[in-house]
Amino acid sequence: MADARRVGAILVAVLVFLPAVSGAQADPPGGTVQRVYDGDSILLADGRKVRYLGINAPERGQPYSAKSRALNEQLVKGNRVRLELDRQERDRYGRTLAYVWKDGTMVNERLVREGLAYVWVIPPNLKHYDRLLAAQRDARADRRGIWNKLRGDFAFVRASPAGSGRPPFVRIVNVSDRETNIERHGVEDRAGHRFVFPSVTLKPGYGLLLFSAPKPVPGSDRGSDSGQAGGTANLYWGHPSPAWNLEGETAVLRDPAGKVIDEFRVAPKRRQRKRR
Repeated sequence: MADARRVGAILVAVLVFLPAVSGAQADPPGGTVQRVYDGDSILLADGRKVRYLGINAPERGQPYSAKSRALNEQLVKGNRVRLELDRQERDRYGRTLAYVWKDGTMVNERLVREGLAYVWVIPPNLKHYDRLLAAQRDARADRRGIWNKLRGDFAFVRASPAGSGRPPFVRIVNVSDRETNIERHGVEDRAGHRFVFPSVTLKPGYGLLLFSAPKPVPGSDRGSDSGQAGGTANLYWGHPSPAWNLEGETAVLRDPAGKVIDEFRVAPKRRQRKRR
C-alpha cells in the first residue's frame, strides 16, 4: 500500500510539472538583434534572419528607406526582442516571419504608425491585420513619411527581372484603406508596352503578381510563386519577350487616367524605385 501511495505521489508531481514545462516550450522565441538590414528585416545573434510580418518598408534608395532603417535600429539593434509567430514560421528564403516586440511595443506597428512602412499581408498571416491597418490609417491621415510620396491606391512592392530563376514579375499592393478595384490601371516597360489590368478587387494590404510571361501550361509550376500562401492573385501579361531584363528596367504604374502613381527600378541585385 505504501508503494502504491508513493507511486501515486510521483504521478501527481509529474502531472503538475508537465504543464509548466509545456508552457515554457510554448513561449514565443526571441533573441538579441545583431544587425538591422532595413525597415522590415533583421539578423539575430544566433544567426536567424527575421522578416517582419504584415508590413513592407522602403527598399534602399527609395524615399524614406534611410529613416525607416534608422528607426528600426533605434528600436531594436543590440536589444533583446520577442518574436510572435503567425500561421507560417518561415518564408521561401528561410527567414523567420514574425511580429517583433521590444518592451511592449510591436515594432511592426510602430514603423507603420510613423509612416515608414505600409501594410502588406500574405494570408494566412493575418493575426494583427486590423491593428496594423488602424496604424496605417492614422499615418495616412497625418501624411507622415511615405504618405507624402504615395499618390494612388496601389504601389509596387518589388520586382524581379529575367534571369532570377522564374519569369519576370512585379508585385503590386493596395495601399489604400478600403477595398479597391485595380481595373484599367496599367503597367508599362521601357519600350512602352502596356498591360491594362482586368477587374480585380483587393482588400487593403493585399497584393497581386503580374508575370510578364504567358500563362503557364496547366499542371506545370512555371510562373508560380511557390512559398507564398493563398490570397495573392497571379496575372500573366503574355509579353512576347521578358518585359524586364538583367540590365535594369523601370516598371511604371499608371492610374486609369494615365497618371504615373509609382515607378520601380528593376535590377538583379538592388531593387529601387526611380527617383522623381
